[in-house]
Amino acid sequence: MKRTIQTKAAAILASACCGLFTTQTTAETCEFTGLVNNNWSENGNWDCGNAPTSSDIAVIPNGKTCTLNGADGDALQIIIETGGRLDIPKGSTLTLHGTGSDQEDSSVINGKLRFVTGTGDDPELVIVQDHWIINTATPGVGDGIVGEVKGLIKGGSGDVLTIAHGVALSFLLSGHLEVQTELSLYATLLVESGKTVTLNTYGKSGGGQIVVAGGTLEVDEEISGDLSLKITSGTANLDAECTALSGLICVSGGTLNVNESLCTTGNICYRGGSICVADGATAIFSGTCP
Repeated sequence: MKRTIQTKAAAILASACCGLFTTQTTAETCEFTGLVNNNWSENGNWDCGNAPTSSDIAVIPNGKTCTLNGADGDALQIIIETGGRLDIPKGSTLTLHGTGSDQEDSSVINGKLRFVTGTGDDPELVIVQDHWIINTATPGVGDGIVGEVKGLIKGGSGDVLTIAHGVALSFLLSGHLEVQTELSLYATLLVESGKTVTLNTYGKSGGGQIVVAGGTLEVDEEISGDLSLKITSGTANLDAECTALSGLICVSGGTLNVNESLCTTGNICYRGGSICVADGATAIFSGTCP
């Protein structure tokens, strides 16, 4: 079954003796069938006759499991339907080339995305000018683990990563997250022991929280909105001005380093650890932010 999904129209109007005409660009959709095996790279596993390319929309339907199997893969966008699963093993990279557009052209997970451990380099999901939405509670590693992502989620200029409402509170990024443009957080991002999450992008939150539990959080660009920051152990380094927050900041262990001005109209909860405010920086809690 071939499916063709029309992307945003690219209309070309031209004057000619025969009048005006229009053309539209389309992206072919390749649905994974698994007729041969579970491998992404096997042409016979896709209803379009070949493994997806950078101009194709890849669909993993309900009941199907696809794996990159040590190889690399490309797609314009990817849609993992409810009940579908994509495994990215170590040594593999999936690159989403995106459209540089908005949620209408998003890659969406409603099923399960798994970064599989093993030998070789960390698995990578590389996002290039795409809007990436995680709706599922189980984009995880291991059937018994809810919401764990190991490996690298890496974005390029123009990309957006949204961790949506309803994602499990145990959402765990135990690799490295790099988003260049925007992170929208509505769930919990947990930074585990020995891991680092670097936010070198503008971040906004609609009630989400970041929990640092033994790892390291590096905030290099402004984060704003109703974001709660909880540090139980490990270190959070705020190296950018964050003066438009409204959530709770709670330190029960570890260290919060405020290297640029911090302001939240929410409260601070301090039960242990350290809060270090650098010379020249200002920290305001439960106040009126400038």
